[in-house]
Amino acid sequence: MSENTGRTDLLNNLQRIADSGHVSHAYIFDGENAAQLKGAAEAFVKMLEVSAADVLFLEHEKPNLISVDDIRKCINQSVHIKPYNSEHKVYIVPEAEKMNIQAQNALLKTLEEPPAYVVILLLTANSETFLPTILSRCVKLAVISEETQAYEDEDRAAVIALVRDIIRAIPTMDTKLMLDDIATLEKLKVHADDALGEIRLWLRDVLLYKATKDMKLLAHREEVTAVKQIADRASYEGIERMLTAIDGASRRLDANVNFELTVQLLLMTMRDEVKKNSR
Repeated sequence: MSENTGRTDLLNNLQRIADSGHVSHAYIFDGENAAQLKGAAEAFVKMLEVSAADVLFLEHEKPNLISVDDIRKCINQSVHIKPYNSEHKVYIVPEAEKMNIQAQNALLKTLEEPPAYVVILLLTANSETFLPTILSRCVKLAVISEETQAYEDEDRAAVIALVRDIIRAIPTMDTKLMLDDIATLEKLKVHADDALGEIRLWLRDVLLYKATKDMKLLAHREEVTAVKQIADRASYEGIERMLTAIDGASRRLDANVNFELTVQLLLMTMRDEVKKNSR
């Protein structure tokens, strides 16, 4: 299992794990910032209420290698010693990508049959170096740096703004404008789910306004003019077809169908449904 999170989401997720009592035996914290990885691991230890005596950091003699002897000495030889005064015994392995194949195989022996109290935290800048058998026995959390998170937030905001402009233009959108918008969206297609989610939210507003004429129910109250314009022109059946088209676009993008063609088909469907009652 893999999950991409910013720092706040990560800590909230770790707190939920700690509170649930269903703690896995091994986690991979994957990210570029070593200090952040260590901070996340230490925060998780605190959430699990593990005392300092029951936390072991792996240290390795060679700077660019974690050897089989390092794993045996730090983990395998002490793993069956129960924690002193905590429910869990936590092993933290910084720079875990430096484990060679022999070291990973040694660790695998512990991961295959770990004592109930053991939790192993692998901190790494590149989890792709791990054996598939290691990955399959760990919960992977991709830790995004604060700087990267800021860039992603900017991109996501740009996607939401572009979707807003597209929705406003739908009733009169020509093919050239559509293709220009798609070209811009393609640069930010990593946030395609956000774009489709925003379109769904707009159509929810359209449906609510068409049924109630109550702008207080809208998520986009400031865009009531655009919402009203589409609601007045699209039928209930047309709105349903647009929502179905969004679901189809989502499935096609998940299947790696061409992004430009997928979004073009979606926008053409939406434009045609809105224009049907405009003739």
